[in-house]
Amino acid sequence: MATSDRSPSEQVPLRTSQIVVSALIGGVVIFTAIAIAMTWQKPPGEPFMAYFLAVFAIPVVVFGFVFPKVMMPAIRKSFPPEVAADKIKALYAEYQAAVLIRNASLEGAAFSNVIAYLTTALWWSLAVVALLVAVMIVGFPTPSRFDDWVRRRNEDAQFESQ
Repeated sequence: MATSDRSPSEQVPLRTSQIVVSALIGGVVIFTAIAIAMTWQKPPGEPFMAYFLAVFAIPVVVFGFVFPKVMMPAIRKSFPPEVAADKIKALYAEYQAAVLIRNASLEGAAFSNVIAYLTTALWWSLAVVALLVAVMIVGFPTPSRFDDWVRRRNEDAQFESQ
C-alpha cells in the first residue's frame, strides 16, 4: 500500500502523543486522589488561595490554546531537515507540539488547583480540577482528530495561497 493511500494518522507515531497526554491526565488524577485522602473531613480554610488559583486557571487555559498558534512559525524553524522535508511528519510535529503545550499548561493549572484544595479543603477547587481534566480528555489526540486537523491545515494553506 502506498503512503498516499494511508490516512495521515497511519503515517505518524500518534501513540507517543497519546501516552504523554495520558500520563499528564493520570498524574493529575492520582494527585487529586491523594489530596482528597489527605484532607478528608478537614474543615475548609481561608479561600483566598483557592480563588486566586481558580481565576489564574483562566489565562493559563487561554495560553495553552493561543501560544502554540503564535509560536508555530518558530517551532517549524526548529524542525530537523528530515522532518521538515516530509509534509505529514512536519504536520505531526506541529500537532504534537500544540497538543503537548496545551495539555502541559492545563496540567499545571490543574495541579495548582489541587494544591489550593490541599490548603483550603474547598470542594469547588476540585470542580476546577475536574473541569481542566475534562478539557484535557476532550482534546485527547485521536487518529480522527489528527486527520481532521491535517485536513483543516491543508484547506487553510490552499486558501492562503489563493
